[in-house]
Amino acid sequence: MENIDLGSLGGITIKYYSGDVPPPYCCQYELAIDFQNQLFSRYKIEYLFREELTEAEIIDEGFAPDDNFSWKGNLPVLWEEEFEEVLAKTSWIKKKTNRNAEDPIIEVTMMDLEGNVMVGYPGEMDLWLYFMEEAIQAVYELAGRSKPLLIKYMDLGEEPAFKVDIEAKFSVRSFTVTKEQNGLAPVVKEYPWHDLKHTLKDIYLPDYNWEAVVQGKPKKGAKYLDPGKAPGLNLTVG
Repeated sequence: MENIDLGSLGGITIKYYSGDVPPPYCCQYELAIDFQNQLFSRYKIEYLFREELTEAEIIDEGFAPDDNFSWKGNLPVLWEEEFEEVLAKTSWIKKKTNRNAEDPIIEVTMMDLEGNVMVGYPGEMDLWLYFMEEAIQAVYELAGRSKPLLIKYMDLGEEPAFKVDIEAKFSVRSFTVTKEQNGLAPVVKEYPWHDLKHTLKDIYLPDYNWEAVVQGKPKKGAKYLDPGKAPGLNLTVG
């Protein structure tokens, strides 16, 4: 399948399957977008095989007893440009043959303005996995199921003490950093959205010594990190 021009598309449907991973992680979702109707979108996610687990086991893994969810609404118009960019970077393969059973699958169905349907699998899986995680988090924000991602860092060992708040609003793709020191007015700076992935790498990928971590209110001389958590977000930043 050749590269796709967004201007020739009437709509797109992305289907995701997590692969044969154990519950409560195993899931499938579908996101359908109408490019001719102000990016009207339909989203639904279903978690599979959870009947094999008790409610306590599901909660212990950080999930809710029922995480199935559906939503209808319009994505902000800026997302049209984002889909255009990811489509331009994609080479398509008709069938995913060289995959392990536990590998995720993304299937993309596109309909042109004349009603012709094209189905393909993106060759750039890492690109699509990360992009779709961002898109799904945008859906959760728009649905009111999630607040923007907020990461807090505080260093009480410095004089004066300072703190940094990192806020990512996926629905409008806004990435801001607020720095504040005692006695000084906060300084807010907005960064390009695509810089966010590198920032998340710096926060989530280090091999922290969790045995030395102390939970609770920060004390003088300590460093404090709240990495934040968003229900629809499990970003693949590696």
